[in-house]
Amino acid sequence: AGMWRRNGFSITQQIYWWHNPRCRGEMYDRDIQMLQLAAANIDPNQFLIQLIHKFGLDKWANLNSEMNEDESLKQTTILVEEFFALLITIIGERFVPGIGAIQEQDVIRREVIQLLCVEPMSNSALNTALVENVNRETGLERVIDEVANFKKPAGAKGKGVYELKDEYYSEYNVFFYHYTREDQSKAENVQRARLKAANQKQVLPPPPLPRLKPEYAGIYNLLQSDLMLYLLKLVIDRADNLKSKCFSEDQVHKVLHLIAIGLREHEALKSAGPGDIPGLPPNFEFLFVRKAEDMNLLASLEKLTSSHRIDSYKQIVAWVTQHLKTALGIKQPKEDTKGEGSGEESGEAADAKAARAKLAAARRQKIMQQMQLQQKSFMKENSKLFDETPSGIREQKMSISESENQEDIAKYPVCLGPQRSNPSPQETSFTCILCQEEEELQSDCRTLVTTAFIQTSKVLCRVRKDANGKAVTEDSPFLTSNLGPAPHTSSCGHVMHSDCWKKYFDDTVETEKRHYRSRHPASFDVDKQEFLCPLCRTLSNTVIPLIPQYDGLQVPTYIPTSERLSEVKQIPSPIEEDSGPEWAEDEEMNEAVQNQGEARSNKSDSTLSSSSTEMEAVTPMESESEEQQSPAAGPSTSMEDAAMPSTSSGAKGGSRTSDLVTVRLAYSAWLEGLFAALRNRKNISEETSSSSSESEQSTSTASKNTSVGFTTCSLDQVSKELEAKHLDGRSFASLYAVPAGAELSFHRSVYETMNLFCQTIFKSSSSELSQDHQDDAIPLLVWKSCSFTIVSIVISAMEADKPVLGALSSRHNDCLSALIRFCGIVGSNFGDPKVIRSHSLKLLSMLLEVDTSNPSVLEVDMFGLLVSLTYSLPSLFNGESAAPLPSCNIQDLHILRLLYTAHITQLLLNPAQLQDIDTDFDVNVSAMDCQPLLDIVHIIQEAVPQTYPQEYLADPILVWKKIMMGSLGFLRSCGLFYHYLSDVATPAELSSAMLLPEDEFSFLARYLALPTSPREMLESDYSLSIIRKWVNHPNVHIRFNHADSANNLSFILKVPKLVSLPDDYSELMNSVSNFTCPKTVGPDARNTPSMCLVCGQILCSQSYCCQAELDGSSVGACTYHAHHCGAGVGIFLWVRKCKMVMLSGRSRGCFVPTPYLDQYGETDFGLDRGNPLSLCPERYAKIQRMWVNHWIPEEVTRNQEASSGHHIPDWLTF
Repeated sequence: AGMWRRNGFSITQQIYWWHNPRCRGEMYDRDIQMLQLAAANIDPNQFLIQLIHKFGLDKWANLNSEMNEDESLKQTTILVEEFFALLITIIGERFVPGIGAIQEQDVIRREVIQLLCVEPMSNSALNTALVENVNRETGLERVIDEVANFKKPAGAKGKGVYELKDEYYSEYNVFFYHYTREDQSKAENVQRARLKAANQKQVLPPPPLPRLKPEYAGIYNLLQSDLMLYLLKLVIDRADNLKSKCFSEDQVHKVLHLIAIGLREHEALKSAGPGDIPGLPPNFEFLFVRKAEDMNLLASLEKLTSSHRIDSYKQIVAWVTQHLKTALGIKQPKEDTKGEGSGEESGEAADAKAARAKLAAARRQKIMQQMQLQQKSFMKENSKLFDETPSGIREQKMSISESENQEDIAKYPVCLGPQRSNPSPQETSFTCILCQEEEELQSDCRTLVTTAFIQTSKVLCRVRKDANGKAVTEDSPFLTSNLGPAPHTSSCGHVMHSDCWKKYFDDTVETEKRHYRSRHPASFDVDKQEFLCPLCRTLSNTVIPLIPQYDGLQVPTYIPTSERLSEVKQIPSPIEEDSGPEWAEDEEMNEAVQNQGEARSNKSDSTLSSSSTEMEAVTPMESESEEQQSPAAGPSTSMEDAAMPSTSSGAKGGSRTSDLVTVRLAYSAWLEGLFAALRNRKNISEETSSSSSESEQSTSTASKNTSVGFTTCSLDQVSKELEAKHLDGRSFASLYAVPAGAELSFHRSVYETMNLFCQTIFKSSSSELSQDHQDDAIPLLVWKSCSFTIVSIVISAMEADKPVLGALSSRHNDCLSALIRFCGIVGSNFGDPKVIRSHSLKLLSMLLEVDTSNPSVLEVDMFGLLVSLTYSLPSLFNGESAAPLPSCNIQDLHILRLLYTAHITQLLLNPAQLQDIDTDFDVNVSAMDCQPLLDIVHIIQEAVPQTYPQEYLADPILVWKKIMMGSLGFLRSCGLFYHYLSDVATPAELSSAMLLPEDEFSFLARYLALPTSPREMLESDYSLSIIRKWVNHPNVHIRFNHADSANNLSFILKVPKLVSLPDDYSELMNSVSNFTCPKTVGPDARNTPSMCLVCGQILCSQSYCCQAELDGSSVGACTYHAHHCGAGVGIFLWVRKCKMVMLSGRSRGCFVPTPYLDQYGETDFGLDRGNPLSLCPERYAKIQRMWVNHWIPEEVTRNQEASSGHHIPDWLTF
């Protein structure tokens, strides 16, 4: 009632256990039984007087008392409600052996019925809510099938639940004494909704009660005592009295329930006869109805029927009034009996309603006819006006727009190369989730960021242990062919202003430091820069700055062609004399584009320049015969076509790219330019490239801080070398030019946020890198994270059996959109130009040279190399100025072609990985088109000892089919990457979930502008020579000298799987029963085995025997294993406890339900119930999906946020 109480917190805890099913059998229930015993053996009026006195309701019970409106009025009202609730319990709760004439099974049956009236419940929930006997049994199994139907769980969510049978709803007791207030309110609402849905009166009368035992038969007198009837009438009269202050609807409801119990008892005792009830005298007469008549209770009830103070309970008032009249033998008038015998009247009402509806329909039809006549009349009178309307013009415009729409639909989107489609506009207006202000995403707007979480991942690792059984560790800044360990980036996609986020993060840090010792450990670590998203509470440790679309950033200042030509200088050309006027024009334009701009400004000025050049070629796979033209014909023809200024064909009126120079460049000419850059490569050191004004350091210090890099010759020199070979050097130079007016300008906070993100990736990966790579590895690590994240999302879509380019979640979409654009700025504007240029040369050296310092084609993931090369190659000749942004031009298409050739070589190096691929489909290529694949096979056989099936050597089409299916994962990753880089919409065909793999390959190849036959792919003279270099790498020979190592190679993208579990849990327990701790001898050696679900290894858990040292700290065996097996993330099955443990880092973890369920669809946490358990494939698939999607840290955080914090295990020693 809200009163003050001594030791309030202690009493609250006592009351909780007083009502708890574990204790209430000997606490709450015993107290009620003692009160019932007192009520049966004490004079009923005296018992009620004592009860009123105990509740402090002496003044309230006085008929003429008046209560003041103060705080005590509310307390008194609640006390009155509790008083009548106790009377209902004393009189109506007879389902106890010895009090009512019932059996033990009736008690359980009634308890289950009342519980299921609240909501459908699972088997474990029912067992928890029931009282256990001395044998720790609830007896649920004996009654549950009689009163309820079991509904099996649907899929991997939820539990199997029991639903009450319809015939048992009549036994519902709205004031069941084991209900909490929440349960009582919920059950009443559910039952009212059920009756309303069944079109029945929403009346919930008390169910029939069992007879009282002789020792408790005196309770009948309590119900018919004078004081009881006085109290009942007092509440009803005050309910109708508007001046009464101590009133509530709950009081009236409880009083009506007590009257209904009296009427039920009257009917039961009247039908039983005076001498049929043991414990009552033969002349006993139940006078409740007669005394109610004497107290004029019926008149009070009839008066209450018309009161507006109890609208919620008018139906129960009518029910009680009707049954009281029946008990008194009063014949009810027609208006009162209309509800019982209203069959005819309801039929007449229905007929009248139908007649009214028919008349309304006829009236509406008549009005519609009149409106149609008026329309026709108006058109006749104004026929000339309609004739003069230029409908022909409208029809012509409509036909033109329709034809344009059909043309756009018919045009298949292409995201790469000269035929690249126009980018689709993306969302540019965002609302900050902290300040709720809208912001338009532009280069000069307030910095917008989205939360992100970076974690080192080994989820996709193809090989987790080496030949010695040790965990595989790698220190490469490139994404290796093992696909890990690598930094993974995820994001919830919620957007904030950068300054708003900084304030939020600073407040979070301050709060955590202030509350560090006053509560349980937090679910995030501010020392590791972790925080929770302000909106969705997702774990994060950095933010990604939002970058506008590249097509809006690559806009040069528009200068008319004549003005441009008057301002530029000429480049001396060895064939200038033969080129003619048009050639000179093009030469001047390329020189202007090449030499424009000043050196890039300092980062602190928050202004960096960048751009890209749109290029156009006849076809990506241009014939090599065209490249080897005669010196006289080559330049004047091909160069004129190559660099002629023209309006981009893909740009429609007003497009921002309409003034860019288009370029045509053949694949071989592009490769020759890269070879020239590599031939002129030089090694440089950071010390020698620094300014001469810096003071010299000691030799030891210099050697420690110096990192070797690469530089190359100028772009002019490469261009001249290409021209000397009669190749298109001018078009090659245009690829690396930054047009005037394309400088970028970002706010200083953008670069601060970029630096924060890069440092977070560096910290998460620095433990895997050697000291030699750490200084300049940040750009490579950022690109490595980008490529690994894309591959991970592709595998996630494959695991869910969804199309990669058509069914991404909003989280994946927002993450990729922000991350891919950000990575382009890192290579073009944010990174040190010398470092980015050095990285591009290193990547080219890996692809085009044979060097023992470079990894072989077997050691590098080609998609990861493609991403890094796409971002770094524009900086190959940029010097100290900003480089062009990657624009999905002809160079990016050539990069894709080169890397796809490398991926095909990877697949052919180990034919065993292609054996299980299904090739039961047809392709539109001939054996002659597929012959180049056999050329690659012969090159491989010459280099390494590899045996190919005879069917491969006899049928090149079969080999191409295998390559098509084996390279789908690579092409899916490329399609996803270039879709977000170019912002070109994906084809509708790739969004279909019913797409066949062979059709998906064709659509992806068209979208990526790749040829669909090997001959076109490998047409360049350089292709086979480059492949010969790849397969003759020393590391390839070393790998193939170990047959087992060579046969285990796999480059096909597949979904990783957790270990297989047996269907029966007893089999799992038997399989680990022989496990003994390797460091313990005796009976304690088999205490706590846990299985790693990633690799299947059995370990000790929560014990000190197998602790190991990790970075100077002693950690448990599972925590140590998770660090090496899953980069800190682990999933373990605690076999003998039937618990699943998820670990995230060394200090965070949680328990989750296992995938083993009993017959009721529930897991047996701790094996307490002992039911047989079997594996649920849907539940295990859900855990698998959580692991593949890198959701384990987020799941652990959410579980810790939801936990009370009273019992937190020491996860460090798990």
